[in-house]
Amino acid sequence: MAVKFSDISFNLKVIDLLRISLIIILVLTVIFFLLLPSYTKLKELKYQKKAIEAEIKQLRKDLIHLKQENKRLSDSSFYSEKVLRDKLGLSRRGDVVIEVEGQNVH
Repeated sequence: MAVKFSDISFNLKVIDLLRISLIIILVLTVIFFLLLPSYTKLKELKYQKKAIEAEIKQLRKDLIHLKQENKRLSDSSFYSEKVLRDKLGLSRRGDVVIEVEGQNVH
């Protein structure tokens, strides 16, 4: 049985294609493992960014509320006295404070 030159040439082409395919697979695998940590970190940072943006939004709402509360306290002596009495438990000089058991005055 004689081996033809064209058969050897075809076999060499197949072997070359396999080598090239193997090299491409190896390069893609290396690139994948090099980029995977970066991609994972990117997703984590995007999640953190979204959480921080939500926190900033909530803090801005809180700031608006606190500014309104500050204005009310500054503008209204009645309201500031109410807050001092209800939230801080303070009383005027001469007021009689009556404590009721079982109730939280604050």
